[in-house]
Amino acid sequence: MTHASLNTNRLLGCNYRFSAALAICLGFMCSSTAKAADTNGNFAFKGAGGQTCGAYQQAWDGQSRDLLLYGGWVEGYLTAFNQFRPGTFDITPWQTTQTVLGMMKSVCDQSSSDRPFSQALWQLLQVLQPDRLTSQSTAAILTEGNHQTAIYMALLPKIRERLASAGHDPGTIESAQFAQSLSSSVKAYQTDEGLAHTGILDQQTLFKLLQSQ
Repeated sequence: MTHASLNTNRLLGCNYRFSAALAICLGFMCSSTAKAADTNGNFAFKGAGGQTCGAYQQAWDGQSRDLLLYGGWVEGYLTAFNQFRPGTFDITPWQTTQTVLGMMKSVCDQSSSDRPFSQALWQLLQVLQPDRLTSQSTAAILTEGNHQTAIYMALLPKIRERLASAGHDPGTIESAQFAQSLSSSVKAYQTDEGLAHTGILDQQTLFKLLQSQ
């Protein structure tokens, strides 16, 4: 019998400011009509941001080591987005880098092969923006057996709501038994959706609950 528990920790968010010079270098935060660039609105991309959707699709299909480069570039982009985008603490509050890369594959599949990878990522972020975290949130550490999952406390009400809508209400978040009832509700939901019924809020489960709405 596994035991589920919930603890909370403060997730650290950065509140420092980059130098003005570096902020200008992060002009990729703007869309294709950049605000910080040369007089014609042009600026240089570094690393994977300068690649095309076609190149990314090849890397994904071949699961090449180049995916590590794309992943690192995406993480840097998202960090800068979180810092410089008004009203944003985390644009991807539950998605891992691997999940974002998978989403990027879908975006690029629907784009021309010569579309810049950076533009495709910008498009994805516009889709994700309504569900971003707008302020810093405590992290809930959910323990299921030997597995631990960190998830923002701010997401738990929505997760509870979606589970309840599916007929698997885990009860009130403030309850001392919430972690155990959440695990049971997640298992039941996973069974209904044809997912591995682990009771863990893994990426597939979170995608079904939150992204596919």
